[in-house]
Amino acid sequence: MPLEYDSFYDFSNPLYLQQGDLFPNVPLVSLPPGKELILLRVPGSRARLRGLPGEAIEAVRERATDAFGDDEPEHIVALAQRAMGILITQTCDIEDTEQQNWLVSPAYSIDGSSVDRKTLFANKYSNLFLLPRHPNGYFEDSYIDLSDMRPVRRGSVGLPDRVASLSKATQNELAEKLARSLSRRWGFGPGEVVRVSGKYRCNSCNNYFGVGNPERDFAAGERFPGCPDCAEVHKTAAWYLLVQHRRS
Repeated sequence: MPLEYDSFYDFSNPLYLQQGDLFPNVPLVSLPPGKELILLRVPGSRARLRGLPGEAIEAVRERATDAFGDDEPEHIVALAQRAMGILITQTCDIEDTEQQNWLVSPAYSIDGSSVDRKTLFANKYSNLFLLPRHPNGYFEDSYIDLSDMRPVRRGSVGLPDRVASLSKATQNELAEKLARSLSRRWGFGPGEVVRVSGKYRCNSCNNYFGVGNPERDFAAGERFPGCPDCAEVHKTAAWYLLVQHRRS
């Protein structure tokens, strides 16, 4: 459902960090493309670094070394940037002394992206979450992709760095969207090849009452058909395999 944008942010300045807090200069790290890593070694000897020295460091291709042979960690070359990010770790886990890493999602500008503004503001993307322009001008209309979450070391961001917090209602919407995005049941669409013979139901029909949604038998090698009940309401079938019911 569409969000209430006039009450999207919390302006009470909560005295603790919480899920949905926004920070302007989060260190966002990602690996460069490709399977092979680039390692940092002691120049000349190519011995593993035991810390980051003040002198020069040699970059070496992974295949040219004996990397990871003893299961010891290595220093590597990675891509990094500082950019706006939103705290995704649950509020109750942020102050957990055992937890050394938090999860953060980068915020992306809508301008210049392929994201449809009307669809985003209507809250109809399954994995995108809108961050409307902050009234105090800290950032313009942005969004996060819930499939793009990066670990950051606790302490990389702190309470003095925060520029915005979500209201309680928006936090709840974020939590619900996270659950739907990361754990929703998945199904095969019309035209896809059946990989496993068995009994199937249409997951899309599970959302509605008054729909029979009977079991259907499909054999491996066939192609999944459309669903007549879904077609009536302009939805797409999502067939999922049923398993044998057993007592635990």
